[in-house]
Amino acid sequence: TIHDMENVQEWMRNDLIAADEASLDFVGSQKNNRVFQEIAEKIRRDLDLEADWFCQSSDVWDSFKKIRLQAQNLGILIMMNGIVRNNTHRKLDIEEFRAFTLIDPYAPLIFVNTNDSPNGKLFSLMHEMAHVWLGKDNFFNDRYSMAATVDDTEILCNAIAAVKML
Repeated sequence: TIHDMENVQEWMRNDLIAADEASLDFVGSQKNNRVFQEIAEKIRRDLDLEADWFCQSSDVWDSFKKIRLQAQNLGILIMMNGIVRNNTHRKLDIEEFRAFTLIDPYAPLIFVNTNDSPNGKLFSLMHEMAHVWLGKDNFFNDRYSMAATVDDTEILCNAIAAVKML
């Protein structure tokens, strides 16, 4: 799945460069910032979302669709699947990963495992978007929140995602 997404990202990057498109200035724009409230506010502004954007949503899925659309409008590739390629007998296990991010200044890509719960998908999408603004790839899956094994970037992204939901 990661290899497939790398191919999608490379194709998109090459297409954008060939079309003389500019790189996306928000990718990595917060790499030196560690104040989660400031980063969350910057992401909301870039996504053109009000602080209480979720209040107009009818449910979690509506919130997910709204934030996904805004991210896609900015140029972030949002890919979703729950199986390996087209093999319906090979489900993607959320114990292995819920989502991941591939950073690129032209074509940042977020992949969301569709086997996750609606709340899990929404939180993962927002967590992965924090990685885009921080400019750091993410292949981490802290399923059980073992604080001793979680690095500072993951803690920061979790805080950013939580603030965007408040």
